[in-house]
Amino acid sequence: MFVSRFPFTARFPQSISFSAGDYFLGLRKENDHWLYVFHEDGRLGAVPTNYVEESNCKSPEDMCKIVESAVTAMSDQEIYEKERILSHFSYLRELRKSLVSDCSNVKLPSLPVRNKTRQSIKPIDTHSSATAKKISVSREETRNVTVRAPGVSFLMLDKLRNSTLASFGRCVNGFVKMLKVLSDADPQLTTLSSELVSELLDPNPTVRRSIYVRTEDWKGLQEHIAHLERRTKDQQECSWPLVEDDTTVISDLDAFVELLCNADPDMVCTCLSDDRLPLALSYLYQREKRALVRRFYLLVAVATCHIQPAVWPVYLDSGLPMEIIREIMFSDVGFLDFILDLRALTVLLAKSNRLPVNLQNELNESFFNCVFGRISRFVTDEENSINDKSPVTDAMRRLYVSDTKLPQTQGDGIAKTTSSILLLDTFVQFVCAANRHFCTSHSTPLTPIMNTMLSNYAATRDLIERLLYIFNRDVDPLNLDGVSFVRKLRGALHEGFDISSQLYNGFLLYEDPNDGSGMGLFAKSRRLSSTQSSASENGAGAGEVSGSGEHVNSAGESGVHVSGSGKSSHHRTGLTDATLRLAPDTPRNAARKLVADIFSNRGTANLIYRNDVNVVIDVIIRQICDLPATSPNLAEFLFCMEKVIRNTDYMSRSGGPYRLEDLLEALHGVEFSANTSSALNSRDFTTSRSLRLTNDLLTLLSAMTN
Repeated sequence: MFVSRFPFTARFPQSISFSAGDYFLGLRKENDHWLYVFHEDGRLGAVPTNYVEESNCKSPEDMCKIVESAVTAMSDQEIYEKERILSHFSYLRELRKSLVSDCSNVKLPSLPVRNKTRQSIKPIDTHSSATAKKISVSREETRNVTVRAPGVSFLMLDKLRNSTLASFGRCVNGFVKMLKVLSDADPQLTTLSSELVSELLDPNPTVRRSIYVRTEDWKGLQEHIAHLERRTKDQQECSWPLVEDDTTVISDLDAFVELLCNADPDMVCTCLSDDRLPLALSYLYQREKRALVRRFYLLVAVATCHIQPAVWPVYLDSGLPMEIIREIMFSDVGFLDFILDLRALTVLLAKSNRLPVNLQNELNESFFNCVFGRISRFVTDEENSINDKSPVTDAMRRLYVSDTKLPQTQGDGIAKTTSSILLLDTFVQFVCAANRHFCTSHSTPLTPIMNTMLSNYAATRDLIERLLYIFNRDVDPLNLDGVSFVRKLRGALHEGFDISSQLYNGFLLYEDPNDGSGMGLFAKSRRLSSTQSSASENGAGAGEVSGSGEHVNSAGESGVHVSGSGKSSHHRTGLTDATLRLAPDTPRNAARKLVADIFSNRGTANLIYRNDVNVVIDVIIRQICDLPATSPNLAEFLFCMEKVIRNTDYMSRSGGPYRLEDLLEALHGVEFSANTSSALNSRDFTTSRSLRLTNDLLTLLSAMTN
């Protein structure tokens, strides 16, 4: 096996491109400068010898599977000098035999070397019986290997997914159930079914990744990426808009979004492992002037951010975040575009430990004032102008952004069960994501978010109300289910949420006789700028279409799980580098960090009513009693309690501190649990931190009581 030391871009027909850290199976030494190899993702080609080095990182089992995949790939594909390379099957058989041997001292066969002289064709009169037998055995073994080619189950699954247009997780569950039913119905199919199921559920991704290049989904992803790259290089295409431009571009982007959401997540991650797509999307989004097309570019960007973590730094370093901030601050964006803008920023801010300097500088008080002001206006307009029976309300009711269940509201809160909830959930997630990049401590001034909350915006009250609900539920608002969000938003676009749905149905593909410009669809779509809150004016129920309906994970009701492809969309956020340096005890949970930051200053702490402060204390006492001393969440609740005691009137209330005895009893329980012999012997940092914060709280309460 070989591993690449540096990335390489192929410039010859027989060579292949690769990234640093890729693994190859050596097939033949071409000369002193080139090796003919099999890439672990299924490609065959030549690589320069000075870019790779021998490696023993792969286990014998993995190497055996790679050898089988290489044999299959060489048998099925048309490659240069195929007959000569197939003649080295004996080398691969010896290599596989050496790998499966129990003896660790077995010497692996040497790599074949290409014969520099052209083989002359000599007439063969007769074959000895031994030679004829070897040839027949070799052909028989080759035929057997081809029949039992690895990766067949994934190729069958790819055909099933492209025929039904269903999600990958749903197809896996259905395919496995079908094989089990067939094996029960016909005993002759038991062996074949069990082999296919075992291969499909194998936790090792080597075989699966080796056949990606042969699947329709992979080809579709590559075609969409190549198309977007061509668009970035074609200045004329977007500078000379045609009547059918909107429909064509939106349809292509919509198909790309559907493929991203429904294909194998591991395949999408593998395909998006470089920076080609993020750079193309960032450039196209900044150059595009049509509001509808910009929306779909941003939707693709949001989908890729949720699925492939490797693209976050590329988007952060590109001009996309700055363009979104500029649009929010200086353009009168509509309802749906504003939600999508906030979601894009939320993903980038939630999953980065540090920001570029120019982006960090743009997250200032002026920007947050603009966001809070827009939220206040949108919520006020919704409460005043939308009744509960309007079509857009029905669409909004099914288009929740929140990844947790919504609170039940009654009576006068009917308006907040519709479109305002969609907006507020997105707003809370954005504020929590942005707040990660600000550190609140006694040595630092108020952050821009805290200063904005003191400006008496109507959105501040809604933010605190939703934040306390999340704090009580003990969830992290930044555990984002991105694929579900993209599917729902795409479904809303299809179901008449605004004028973009008419592009799908062809209602605007004619020339309006009342349109003096004579440009038909283009003129109408240009007039549909982001200055209109079209989402609040027209719409129908938001449904989901053609396989992008319900969100089905790889682990469904049947318990089927494909390791490697069922990566969770949820992301456990951590602390940023600045926060770790200035306040290492800050909670990692985004909701608890925001609560602690609010209570870190008396001015912002006064924004929370006394009854709500009591609710916070109730939650903290309950968690302190329930969580063990070894839980990292315990230290976060203790940190929040210390902020509440210091910066509220908790200890100076006329009726006495609220539930002080319960709090002291809970703290003594933590102290006793942390001081047990087992906890001390383990020398656990989490337990030590909880014990330290508990002692600090007891000391503070004792000092303030006296």
